[in-house]
Amino acid sequence: MKLLCKQVVKGPGPGEVIVDLPTSSGTEDVIVDDSFVTDMYLHVWEICSQGDKILVELPRETSAGNWKIWVSRDSVAA
Repeated sequence: MKLLCKQVVKGPGPGEVIVDLPTSSGTEDVIVDDSFVTDMYLHVWEICSQGDKILVELPRETSAGNWKIWVSRDSVAA
């Protein structure tokens, strides 16, 4: 599953990028290896869904320390 990124910028280390992710309550940013991002989409794993929201697990924790975030179904692609 892929999650649409709002922004992708070069990260602090070689081969890393910082991505801004839309959540159901705002945005989260996470530093990941650039191989996890393709065409502005971050590869994530679906945990469960509830209505129009999906709980996804990220490849790395966000700057706030979250490994899982709730996102809108509209912001994911299979």
